[in-house]
Amino acid sequence: LNKGLVMNVKIFLIFLFTLISSGCQMTTKIPKNIGSERSYELRNDAYKRKACCVELNALKQSALKDSLIVNMEENEELVQVNSITSPYHLIKLEGQENTEYFSVKSFYLEHKFAFIPMVSVLDSDFNIIKQTHLEYMRYKHQDLVYDDSHFWMYFSIDKQKSPTAQYILIHSARELGTKVAINSDSYGGAQMTMVGEQPIVYHQKATAFKVNPVASPSGAVVIKKLGSWSKPVNDWVIEQL
Repeated sequence: LNKGLVMNVKIFLIFLFTLISSGCQMTTKIPKNIGSERSYELRNDAYKRKACCVELNALKQSALKDSLIVNMEENEELVQVNSITSPYHLIKLEGQENTEYFSVKSFYLEHKFAFIPMVSVLDSDFNIIKQTHLEYMRYKHQDLVYDDSHFWMYFSIDKQKSPTAQYILIHSARELGTKVAINSDSYGGAQMTMVGEQPIVYHQKATAFKVNPVASPSGAVVIKKLGSWSKPVNDWVIEQL
């Protein structure tokens, strides 16, 4: 092989490693099939037309096998939790594992607004037994290839500690239209640069800062059930419910 081809292959492999180690995956791209480009004003208009409010035991259920992509407008009624009126998604826990792991990702649209999720765990009588907190939510800034800036949180449900858990309810963590302070991701990403003809990969520590998105009634939200290969390695990022 000639020297130029070897160098190109080396650069490609290093670039591929950089993307993987920085967490850049095609599945993180903002979904375009759920109206993610709609303005905040249009979302607010749709929210104001919804009926309020439905009792928790009468909510429609959504199926979750591996992942669920929603904009939080799929249901025509609203729910009220912690005095906040919000769109919702109710998901029945189907797994038999002692501990189930989940992630919720909500994209930062126009770098101005996003649906800011809270998860409530319900028992068979639709009583709230546990809830997530915003301290476990982080902001991930845009990756190397495209802007997939989003808010993310991981949570787990331990069937031994919470044996009555039967459902998870996704709803808004904050009053719609208000600003929310969320910390940036504390991890640094891998970066690649060229020094002469030599590709160099280095890790850059993320700068700590906060973003203040407007809590939107809808957005682009991805809910996933995680497996042994996809759940986080670090337990401290997982809120245990």
